[in-house]
Amino acid sequence: MALYLTFKEIWRNKTKYFLFNMVIALISLLILFTAGLGEGLATNNKEYLEKLDAQLLVFQTDVDYSTIGSRLDYKKYKRVKRIAGVVDVGSIAFSNVDILTYPIASNPESEWDWVDVSFDNTTA
Repeated sequence: MALYLTFKEIWRNKTKYFLFNMVIALISLLILFTAGLGEGLATNNKEYLEKLDAQLLVFQTDVDYSTIGSRLDYKKYKRVKRIAGVVDVGSIAFSNVDILTYPIASNPESEWDWVDVSFDNTTA
């Protein structure tokens, strides 16, 4: 009897039932897409760090080992550089760019001047 009433109710309200199922399908699809996107980003981040050829990575204390959220200040770079055995220190950044400009008054004999617009303005 319960199945009969269920089928009868669905048959009477076909449009409402169809739209309800489409909303459920869309929500499921969005959840799967978001999970796949997060998994892909995590995999790419892991591959990036593996290809970095670094022996030690230093993160901030409460960023959950995220390269995006961890930004160390220049004093911490200097402290890490002073540790015995550390050869070089550098930051992981999204973009390090130099812009080539015409000579400025501070260096008139140079044909071109470089303007540093790196992500964190630190040089190791």
